[in-house]
Amino acid sequence: MSKQSNKVFWQNVSLVFSGTVVAQVIPILGSLIIARLFVPDAFGQFAIWLGFVLMFAVICPGRYEMSLPVEEDGEPRILGIAANLFVVTIISIIAIFFTSIFIYFGIKFGMSNTQLFLIVPTGALMGTMNIWQTWAAAEGKFPSLSKMRIITSFGITTFQIGAGYIMPSIDTLIVGQLVGVSIGLVYSFILLPLKKEYLLRGNYQGIINYLSKHKRFFIFSLPADAVNAISAQLPILIIGAKYGADIAGFLAMTMRALGAPIALLGRAVLDVFKRHASVAFRKNGECRKHYMQTFKALSLMSLAVMPVFYFYAEEMFTFAFGEQWLMSGIIAVWMLPMFMLRFVSSPLSYMYYLANKQPIDLIWQICLLIMTIVTLYFVVTYKSALISYAAGYSLLYIVYMVISYRLSCGNNKMINDK
Repeated sequence: MSKQSNKVFWQNVSLVFSGTVVAQVIPILGSLIIARLFVPDAFGQFAIWLGFVLMFAVICPGRYEMSLPVEEDGEPRILGIAANLFVVTIISIIAIFFTSIFIYFGIKFGMSNTQLFLIVPTGALMGTMNIWQTWAAAEGKFPSLSKMRIITSFGITTFQIGAGYIMPSIDTLIVGQLVGVSIGLVYSFILLPLKKEYLLRGNYQGIINYLSKHKRFFIFSLPADAVNAISAQLPILIIGAKYGADIAGFLAMTMRALGAPIALLGRAVLDVFKRHASVAFRKNGECRKHYMQTFKALSLMSLAVMPVFYFYAEEMFTFAFGEQWLMSGIIAVWMLPMFMLRFVSSPLSYMYYLANKQPIDLIWQICLLIMTIVTLYFVVTYKSALISYAAGYSLLYIVYMVISYRLSCGNNKMINDK
């Protein structure tokens, strides 16, 4: 990688990073108010509902949005957007049908009819938001990407706080989430519009061809990422079922205050890594320099932050959210290695898509799901369960990064054996 391209890479990272920091500071500051408006039990119930929403947000595009950076700029990628919207529409209609059946037969997963029904539209909106953000990253439109995230974050946080002052309950948190995402999506459409004439051309054959061309994303990446989404939400679901909604609420606050910023900051790097690594991989068949450059930077950032959270997490949570949230700070210390390794590993995981090795990712995700169930369900106390879960996750992350590095080299057996 030349010095000039290296400079451009980190300029783009800095741009997306700064926008992501602003986008994440908003909900963190909002959490200071939300933690005082809502009790842990209500927050835990909302976290369980949001878990279902996030899972559907991953499923509804069929993971075809991950194919957008692989396509060339221009018409091929625009066709990909239309194909993604087609998939979201079809899967959402099917999901609404089954949700109606669940409601009819009284299968509600502990939710009200309204709460259960709102999972699909909220998840579909978030899935569409992911499409637009991936599109912006693939096009290199990083200022627009940052603005999308900031407005969405501001909308969700503002409406949840406002609704919480009126009636602090799980329903007001849900309404705030739905309204905030809707505002962010409308703003995204304005920033990055999809021409109406393209949608009206009825290029169904082109859409079918696109979906067929990238079917590996649906066949392998969708199950892998669906399993990942399930694995990500299982801790709250299992902990809530075994130890109560209050413990689930503490865990959810840890995820929100610590896990979400780490994920979003890592995603800022991922958005730039997608663009530059995809170009290098298409041109040279490898992107090892981009990979190592990103790995070193993320590792240094992770090592710099880890001691602060290790020694002061409990005090930080108590000061920020109040004494009733002390347990969230304790949980943060237990799970810190997992969060730090996630910060490094997640952006680099895009190598599995670039190298067209989604089956390997699927196998890894299945191992993750098995580990999650074993450690959380069969360990007796919630402390031992969470510590075992974090340790198992950390080991799997190390394996994940070793494989992704080999994929970035491009000239090893794993790449050539197609």
